[in-house]
Amino acid sequence: MPERNDYEVLEQVLGYCFRDRSTLERALRHASWRNEHIDEQDRRVGAPGAPGAPGAPGAPGAPGAQGAPAQVDDAAPAPVGAAPDPTTQPRAPLEDNERLEFLGDAVLDLIVGHLLMVRYPELREGQLSVTRAQVVSEAGLSEVAQTLGLGDWLLLGKGEDKSGGRGKASVLADAFEAVVAAVYLDGGFPAAWDLVGRLLNHRIESVEFKGFYDFKTRLQELTQARLRETPTYRVVEESGPDHDKRFEVVVLVGDRQWGHAVGRSKKEAEQMAAANAHFHMEGSDLRPAMREARMKARQRRRGAKP
Repeated sequence: MPERNDYEVLEQVLGYCFRDRSTLERALRHASWRNEHIDEQDRRVGAPGAPGAPGAPGAPGAPGAQGAPAQVDDAAPAPVGAAPDPTTQPRAPLEDNERLEFLGDAVLDLIVGHLLMVRYPELREGQLSVTRAQVVSEAGLSEVAQTLGLGDWLLLGKGEDKSGGRGKASVLADAFEAVVAAVYLDGGFPAAWDLVGRLLNHRIESVEFKGFYDFKTRLQELTQARLRETPTYRVVEESGPDHDKRFEVVVLVGDRQWGHAVGRSKKEAEQMAAANAHFHMEGSDLRPAMREARMKARQRRRGAKP
């Protein structure tokens, strides 16, 4: 695993040099790592002399605390422009990459959507949405992250690391989205555009069109083979005037929602929701869902016995 201070190597792989590498490190910081280290930070904060500790400013009995006698501070004020005393500054909270993941998802949708419009001018709105879902699917983004060796750079908790977190599709895809957001925040939209264009160009050029748009059939084949369930579709909202309606549809497999989409017709929305669910399932570990499906099947068989 590379040393944490060797981010220059990762920057070369990404083709982008960060002005603030702390943003890059935050993009690589998994929630499991934060959860382990936030406890250590809390212990440090509770140490003698730390903010909030006994005898520290603001602690019970300390000068300025409620019920404590007021004291006059006759120390000379700090010179204007002087650097702040690091011992009196509040410690910045540790943050994992989940907020960056949220932002990176939006940045990816915008850039990939634009690139697809330019590359495939013959595709209609619904077709573009389904195609984008394929390009930025969990399976697709994790594949790009593996090519970059991003898993080697992740900051993971001990348990997540031991369980193979560096190779999990969901962890890698989330980290890639967070890195895209980090580049966007550090270098602006042009830097993010360049990064996404270079790293996802092959997926955009080689997108699968053969039999691509009948995703309801493909999803049903997948769910029946693996989960022994048939997907169901539900319209959850209709909006817009009669001549320009929009339908929001969710697709359920068993009790779980796997995808949703908005389309100009119920049929279009169902196809896009099915595509969303299909790509989600392709990148997910279905073993827990498969075990649950087998257990439900056994329960149904027992209930059917006289």
